[in-house]
Amino acid sequence: MKKLYKCLGALVLVLALGVQVASSVSIGATSNEASIYSLLTNTYGYNTAAASGILSNLYHESGFNPTAKSGPSIGLCQWLGGRKTNLISYARNHGYSAYSINGQVAFLDYELKTGYSSLYSYLHSVDNTASGAYNAAYKFCYDFERPANKAYRSSQRGATARSTYFTKYKNSDTSIATDAALATNAVTSDDNQDNNVADDNTSAAKYTKGTYTTNLDMNVRSKAAMSGKVIGYVSRGSTVKVSSVKNTKWGKVKLDDKTGYVSLKYSTKQ
Repeated sequence: MKKLYKCLGALVLVLALGVQVASSVSIGATSNEASIYSLLTNTYGYNTAAASGILSNLYHESGFNPTAKSGPSIGLCQWLGGRKTNLISYARNHGYSAYSINGQVAFLDYELKTGYSSLYSYLHSVDNTASGAYNAAYKFCYDFERPANKAYRSSQRGATARSTYFTKYKNSDTSIATDAALATNAVTSDDNQDNNVADDNTSAAKYTKGTYTTNLDMNVRSKAAMSGKVIGYVSRGSTVKVSSVKNTKWGKVKLDDKTGYVSLKYSTKQ
């Protein structure tokens, strides 16, 4: 009987420790997330939408753990190779630990400014809306993180930014405008655009092959339909050459070495 009590006691202790460890991990991740959000918005001037987009990527890359390692990759962004070397050097030269949140967020901002100036400018001008959070996460993933199957993962991270982080932090930012107030300028994913625009069958709009300028950030799809797989991304203001039009509104374009379709409803012919 004493052995049974000892076994039960040991089991209770193990379970209690397990709960405590799980709780501390969760609390640690939440604390890191809040610290990163505060640095991005208060120290480096990103709005809530842009910060939400970055948070979504850091969550998927490292779970907000600055000491995370995956093979040779390290940190919040899983820096690798020369970028990893640059992180360590930057932290040393600026008095940070290379494995600290402060050091890594400072380097992230520096890296965006100096090596990804177009993305840096985009993040600092993105609409402070849920749609802006989606697009910030998508573009950060597509242009900065560049994981395998990046079109799919960019969409995934965009959805996380919009539904999780922007929803969580939007009430702490009094500068946030509603999507409705910015409707004429809002950048949205094409997953949502067709819900707000009349179908082409009710429109007199006709589209032909030629050169177009995109009015919104848009996904490039594998076929001429919303059900087509996302295979790439075209940013607002890009010039695309449409070789043919299918299903009334879908322009066939070449993206790097791939051929896909964009909705011409959100483009202007030159």
